[in-house]
Amino acid sequence: MTFESIGREWMKGRIWGPSYRIKVEAWIENDVFPWIGSRQAADLDAPDFLSTARRIERRGAIESGHRVIQNCGQIMRYAIASGLAKRNPVADLRGALQPKPKRHYAALAEPKELAPLLRAIHAYQGRPVTRWALALAPLVFVRPGELRQAEWSEFDLEAGVWLIPADRIEDARRAPGATVAAGLRHLEGDPPADQPRQVRVLRPQQRAAPVERKHGGHRAAADGV
Repeated sequence: MTFESIGREWMKGRIWGPSYRIKVEAWIENDVFPWIGSRQAADLDAPDFLSTARRIERRGAIESGHRVIQNCGQIMRYAIASGLAKRNPVADLRGALQPKPKRHYAALAEPKELAPLLRAIHAYQGRPVTRWALALAPLVFVRPGELRQAEWSEFDLEAGVWLIPADRIEDARRAPGATVAAGLRHLEGDPPADQPRQVRVLRPQQRAAPVERKHGGHRAAADGV
């Protein structure tokens, strides 16, 4: 069976958000299938995938090259699981690709910087929706897109549950559910200080017990994000 046929079958079965699906399918369609799509997956070897990566690297898309090869590796693992290949040659490319450029994102490096940020969030006087998003962001540990696209129908205020639908998750298996000390009443107004709420953030296919870790004497949500 050809790599393209297996790849299309693999992509069809993924649970991705619409925008992420478009991106991945474009990568595979433009940078992989024209070169190795017609080959039998079982006949492909590491140099075939390295050549694919090098073509992407030559146009300066180093990070995209890593992502494309990662997708190729997932397709090969799917081929192995389906009995269509014996091994995954993509694994042999470890250390062969150009390193990803380092990018530094703004972050709070010192604990003492957290309090001013939280005070600034509390004092923000912009649109209500923006205020609610800012109030929830440091409490629920989700990606900005997951929070930005949240809908009222996803929240059960009585149960303290936010169920994020599958079509907004790049990888629905990426993290366990997380229980964090939060105030879902931020969505309705300021919560009483003596009435904390537990908000359980659930993602598709994730129904395991909440995970927490202790860090520096404080509880921190551990949802792998």
